[in-house]
Order: sequence, then C-alpha cells, then structure tokens
Amino acid sequence: MIDIAGMVEGTHVWDLCCGSGAFGIECLSAGASGCSFVDRDREAVGFVQASLRELGGISRAEFRTADVIELDLRALVRPGLVFLDPPYASSRVYEWAFSVDWPSLLADGGMVMVETPTGLPAPRGWTTRRYGETTLAWRWKA
Repeated sequence: MIDIAGMVEGTHVWDLCCGSGAFGIECLSAGASGCSFVDRDREAVGFVQASLRELGGISRAEFRTADVIELDLRALVRPGLVFLDPPYASSRVYEWAFSVDWPSLLADGGMVMVETPTGLPAPRGWTTRRYGETTLAWRWKA
C-alpha cells in the first residue's frame, strides 16, 4: 500500500490530465506546498480554478491549459509526486508517459503514478496494482 498522505506534506505535486483536479486538491488539503494542474480542456482547468478559489487554495496552485505531451515539463515547479490520469482512450498519452525520463524531473525520493485501463502493460521498472478495470503503475526516484 502506498501512503500518499505521508509523502505529500511539503512537496510540490503535478496533477496531469487533471480533469476535476480531485487528486491535486486533495494533496493541497493534505499539506502539499503547491500543485501544478494541467489539462488540455479549458473548461476543466477553469473548474479547478473556481474550486480552489472557493476552497482558498488558489495561491498554491499553478494552471496550464495544454496537451501534456506538448508541454515543457521543465517549466513547472519540480515535483515530489506526479499523478497522470488521462482518458483511457488516450493511447499516445500512455506511450508518452512510459517513455518520459521521470527521474530527471522528480525531486529526490519522488514518485510518478499513471492510472491506466487494466490490460495495458507497463514497462519494466514500473510497479503495478490492479483495481478492477483500473491499474495503477508507479515508479520511484531513488
């Protein structure tokens, strides 16, 4: 079991393909120092911004309306935790996610997690756990 709450406090988080922003908002409420929310859907990013205005966490958030594949990730604050949850039909996003040099982007001891449809194989070096129709793949930076 991964203790996300224990590793969030004081770290910067990336919520990529953020949708409603639930993961990043939860991390902010658990003490993350900040969160970069990225989604190509302008309405999704607007929803997250409005939610954080209402909840009072907008000062610790960064927003990008962009296709994550085309975004210069080095322009974002260096993360200790990355969560990527693209739409399941986004095979090119999964190919990209599993080819990124995550250790060069993550803070020491950081982790990247990719939520995938069950049945999509993760490359060597990734740990996976199946949750019904969903599989979570993750890897740590040593």
